Amino acid sequence: MANKIIVTELEIQGVKLIESNNFEDNRGNSTKIFSKAELSECGIEFSPLEIMNIHSNKNTLRGVHFQRKYGQSRMISCYRGKLLVVAVDIVSDSSTYGKWCSAILDNPQKVIY
Repeated sequence: MANKIIVTELEIQGVKLIESNNFEDNRGNSTKIFSKAELSECGIEFSPLEIMNIHSNKNTLRGVHFQRKYGQSRMISCYRGKLLVVAVDIVSDSSTYGKWCSAILDNPQKVIY
């Protein structure tokens, strides 16, 4: 089975934009938001520890912060409106240390990993 997702490496080591297909027919549409097998085929090993749904009012600033002791990978998406995601590389021995990248998420088919 061919991958149903497109993975784009962003400017920071380890940060990826994942785009999935939206399937539509006369009943409506569906988007697969997570497939361990498809992600694994693209070299992404991710096992969710938590799933959170957060609603923010317009023009709200939120932060997802680095955790040294209990670090975990995250996938971020936006189901309504637009979300500007900014990532900064703070790993001192990384080839992209001190650099940042951003992406605008404006539909549930786009995910930042």
